[in-house]
Amino acid sequence: SPFGCKFFDIDKLEMDKGGSVKLEASSEKAHSDVKIECKADLADFSKLTVCSTYTGMKDAQVKFECKATNPLDFVCEATYAMGKATCGVKFSAKAGLPDFGIRFLSGPMFCSLLCKDKLGTVSAAGLYKANSDLNCAATYDHSLAKGNGKLTMGVVYQGLYKVKISQDQTVCCSAKHSIAKGFSLLFGAKYGIADGNVSYGCQVSIE
Repeated sequence: SPFGCKFFDIDKLEMDKGGSVKLEASSEKAHSDVKIECKADLADFSKLTVCSTYTGMKDAQVKFECKATNPLDFVCEATYAMGKATCGVKFSAKAGLPDFGIRFLSGPMFCSLLCKDKLGTVSAAGLYKANSDLNCAATYDHSLAKGNGKLTMGVVYQGLYKVKISQDQTVCCSAKHSIAKGFSLLFGAKYGIADGNVSYGCQVSIE
């Protein structure tokens, strides 16, 4: 227990290269169904945020987060699971109209629908796991204000080889090759069907 206090636990205390010290603490002792979390930049307490999560209702979760020095600067979200579907709502003091979302998961299929940006944007996504090696996915974002949208489809094989096709007639592909443990190469290429432009590159990753 930090400083002999049994009410909260320190989850993280770190200092970055700029000398800024950040602290994360949590407590589940206020109530059996409530978890309280705090995140602070010890150099500026105006950035101290407090988050409370309530899970006392079956299949439901309510989360409220705000600035400790300005509770009116808040974000609140709630989710509820109904069988294979989960729906949620998120709103804040600044956003005005809330965001709404729903997702459905059944076996190898997953799909979701999200209304955001003051109900001005609708985003849909779908994923199908054909087998242990092959995943197929598609996303579509539609702006109600502009009256247009963007469709993107992609395929991933073994988590190493990826191909993505966008509505703007752009094809992107990549391949990752592991040379040794912690050392890998990532090759990528992009081709514009409409203009014929080609670009490619290679990235080295050391972990």
